Amino acid sequence: MITPEDFNKVSKDYSKTRVPVGFDILIGCYISQLGSLNDKHLIDIGCGAGVYSYPLSEHFNKVVGIDKSEGQIEEAIAKNNGQADLSLQFIVGDALELSQANTSFDAGLISLMLHHLRDESENNSHLQSKVIEEVYRVLKPGGVLMIAGCSKSQVYDGAWYCNLVPSRIPDARIKIHPTIEYLISESIKYGFTFDGRFVQTDTVLQGNNYFNRLGPLEESWRNADSIFSSLSPSELTDFIKKIKTLEAQGVLEDLVERHEEVRKNIGQVTFLKFIKI
Repeated sequence: MITPEDFNKVSKDYSKTRVPVGFDILIGCYISQLGSLNDKHLIDIGCGAGVYSYPLSEHFNKVVGIDKSEGQIEEAIAKNNGQADLSLQFIVGDALELSQANTSFDAGLISLMLHHLRDESENNSHLQSKVIEEVYRVLKPGGVLMIAGCSKSQVYDGAWYCNLVPSRIPDARIKIHPTIEYLISESIKYGFTFDGRFVQTDTVLQGNNYFNRLGPLEESWRNADSIFSSLSPSELTDFIKKIKTLEAQGVLEDLVERHEEVRKNIGQVTFLKFIKI
C-alpha cells in the first residue's frame, strides 16, 4: 500500500491547524440514537492527532483512536502530556484489520481517511469497503457509525487555494474520494441503515488559518492539507509564485472572499449517519 502523504512528518502541523468541523452534528447524531453517552464506547478510525477523539472523550465513557501513522499517534498522546488516560486511548493500528473484538463499541467515526487508502491499483474501493466492514464488525447492534467525506463540489470549491493548483490535482482527488452515493450503498450492503446526511457550513477544517491568504507561502500551513503533497517541486514553485503575484496585484483577498461565499453554502465536509441493524 502506498500513500503520497507522509503523516509522520506533518503530524505536528496537522495537530496545530485542524479543528473538529461538524462536532455538534456528530454529538447530536450519536445522542439521537444512543441517548446518554456517559456509558458508551466509541472507536475513531483514522484518528490522526486526535482532532475529534479529544472532544468526543468529554462525552463518551471511552474513546479509542486508531491510526496507522505512528507520528500522528505520538502527537495525539503528546497532547495529553503523554499521560495514560483510561477514557481515551490512542493505538497504532490498521483500519483494514482492527484488533478490537466483535460488538465492542457503541459508536464509530470514520473522518476524512478513506481517500488515503491506496494500493497499486487505480480503484481502491475494495479497501474503503473493507474498513466499513470492519467497523460494522466491532459495533454493537443499534450502534451508530458516522462517516465524514467530501462531495465533488466540496473538493473543487471547499477551499479557495484549490483553484490555484493544477486542475489535475482536484481531478485526482475526486477519483480517490469515495462518493457520497458509494458510501451509502456500501454501508447498506454490509448491514447498516442510512439515517441522514448533514453539512456544517459555519466552520472550516483549518480554523482561522484558512483565512490567512498568505498562509500557503509557509510549509507548515501547506502541511495541514494533503493536496500539496501531490504537487511536484516545479508545480509548488508555480503555486507560490501565483500567490505572490495575486497579492502584489491586490486581488488575492478578493479571490479568497469570492470563494468563501461559495464555501458558506456547500461546506467542506459531508457527514453521513448509519445505524447497525
